[in-house]
Amino acid sequence: MRIYDILLYTPLGKKKGELKAKIENGKLNGTLSLLGHTEPIEGSVDKKGNCTLKGKIVSLMKSIDFTADGTIDYEGIRLALKGDAGYYEIMGQLRKQGERDK
Repeated sequence: MRIYDILLYTPLGKKKGELKAKIENGKLNGTLSLLGHTEPIEGSVDKKGNCTLKGKIVSLMKSIDFTADGTIDYEGIRLALKGDAGYYEIMGQLRKQGERDK
C-alpha cells in the first residue's frame, strides 16, 4: 500500500489530505482522505504511471463525485479532477517509510 501526502487545490485555498493506493495488475484501489472524510477511490494505471480514477470528495456542505486523470509513481501523484462543481488539482508526494501521520 502506497501512502501519499497530498494537497487539494481549490478556489478557497489548499487542503491537506492523504491518498492510499494499492496498485495491482493495472488496477488501483484505495482511499482519499480530505476535509475530515475518507472515501474509496478506484481506477486504472498503465505501466508508465498514467492513471484514471474515480471517487468522491465529501465536505460539510456537499458531496462531489469526480473523475481524475494524471500520473502516479513511487515519487508522487498529480491529478486533474473534474466534478460537477468544477475542476480541481491534487498534487502530492509518496510518504517515506517510517514517517508518521502529519
